[in-house]
This record gives sequence, C-alpha cells and structure tokens, in this order.
Amino acid sequence: LVGNYVTEIGDEAFAKCTRLTKIQFGTGVKTLGKRVLYQDRRIKKIIFKGKRLKVIGKKTFSGVPRRVDIRADKTMVKKYAGLINRSKK
Repeated sequence: LVGNYVTEIGDEAFAKCTRLTKIQFGTGVKTLGKRVLYQDRRIKKIIFKGKRLKVIGKKTFSGVPRRVDIRADKTMVKKYAGLINRSKK
C-alpha cells in the first residue's frame, strides 16, 4: 500500500520483489520511475486510487504477468492503459 501523500515512486522501487502479489497506489502518485514493477512475476492485482498519474517510466510493467488485474477510476482507464502499454517498451 503506497500512501496518499507519496507523489513519486523511484526507479526500481519494487523491482524483482518475489513475494509481491498486490499493490495499491494512493491518490497522490504522479510519477512512476523506470522498472518499478520489473520482473514481479507473482503480482496479481494493481490498483490506482488517484487521478493524478502523468508519467510511467520505461519497462515499469515488463515481466509482469499478462493476466494481472489492473484497476483504476472509470474516467482514467483509457489514459492509464495507454501509459502502461507505452511503458512496456
């Protein structure tokens, strides 16, 4: 659980965390650095509570399973999907 007052997640913050299965980003998160969830193969659920996310670094979701459950506010789903897809490259 990442708190509501955290605005930026640094590079490789949760990279290769073998026991991480669920993560929830609070309402204040604006930036995710490079490879934040890189190679987290056991992750099953990612939740975005806020509407402020603007930047997702490269390879942030590389190595994350394809069938991971990603949840966000209804109005932000398309925007976040685009950011996530661009970050995988």
